[in-house]
Amino acid sequence: MCVALPARVVRVLDRSRIVVEQHGRTVEAGAHLVPGVAVGEYVLLNLGMAVQRLGEEEAREVLQLWQQIGAALSGGAETR
Repeated sequence: MCVALPARVVRVLDRSRIVVEQHGRTVEAGAHLVPGVAVGEYVLLNLGMAVQRLGEEEAREVLQLWQQIGAALSGGAETR
């Protein structure tokens, strides 16, 4: 199973490469599937490739859900 997670674009290197911030760290990613993506936008990142644009609200909701899942699996308190 593959899971794509939201990441925020922090730099556009060229038409096919971007730098994104995800979980407090920055990584380079392919941008072939999201032409014209801009700094500040959110994308779904899967295996080093941005596969889809996301609105900021949707990205935050998805990240919050993953935090809740992580907390539940580790036996910790739910993050809200």
